[in-house]
Amino acid sequence: SFSNNNNNVWGKFHKASLKMVVEGSFKDVKVPSHFEGKLLKLGFVAPTEVQAACIPPLSLGASLLLQWVTGSGKTLGYLLPAMARVDPT
Repeated sequence: SFSNNNNNVWGKFHKASLKMVVEGSFKDVKVPSHFEGKLLKLGFVAPTEVQAACIPPLSLGASLLLQWVTGSGKTLGYLLPAMARVDPT
């Protein structure tokens, strides 16, 4: 499910484009480049369906309600955009 209080961000990420993103990389869903190498070292080579669906709108500041099966990647999907907002300095 998707909920966005301020903008209609979801309209930009329709299901037809999500399938292509899942076959791509984390770069395709706008994960910061400094995370890409670390994700590969941990064995994450491509985003799951839920990650491809939630990372772009969360990165734009949208509010989401995610409901997917256990083990689908929800936690990483919402933590990557949150961690990208943290200033390491």
